[in-house]
Amino acid sequence: MKLIFARHGETVENKKGLIQGWLPGRLTRKGKEQAKDLAKKLIREDIDVIYTSDLDRAYDTAKIIYASHEHSKFFKSKLLRERNYGIFQGNPKHKINWKKIDDEFYSEKIAKGESISQVRKRAEKFLNILTKKHQDKTVLAVGHGFYGLVLNSVIKNISLKESILKGEHKNADMKVYLIE
Repeated sequence: MKLIFARHGETVENKKGLIQGWLPGRLTRKGKEQAKDLAKKLIREDIDVIYTSDLDRAYDTAKIIYASHEHSKFFKSKLLRERNYGIFQGNPKHKINWKKIDDEFYSEKIAKGESISQVRKRAEKFLNILTKKHQDKTVLAVGHGFYGLVLNSVIKNISLKESILKGEHKNADMKVYLIE
């Protein structure tokens, strides 16, 4: 299977420096242009199936791509959601004392949110579904930045820390994986 993972385009909340998590997010004009550019990059790909997070920012990005791949099957999936950042969602990143909450944010369950292991379990479940249903297909998955790092760590069987050190998923970036 060929898996192409893409992050959604820029959102109003990205520009404001807000932690989004499970908030829907609204694409900016630039975010819509990024999605169109991503669709152009993918035009030569024979995409069989498109999966998207059900959060608006990813869904709206995926719809723009789908317009050039209408032959593809199209599914929304909660398994592709960003990490639920609980009490931090909607807050400006610069107002958080990261050193104070480092352990909670990166390892423990965030109050009213998810732990990294919960996000990892969702990514593993998503990958298992793909490998069972779409073994010889090309799949596009449209999701989120942190989720993409977790998925990368699952696919490459590396630690999340190593995945983070290898690079972030910028808006409308994509990574291609060949999975046996």
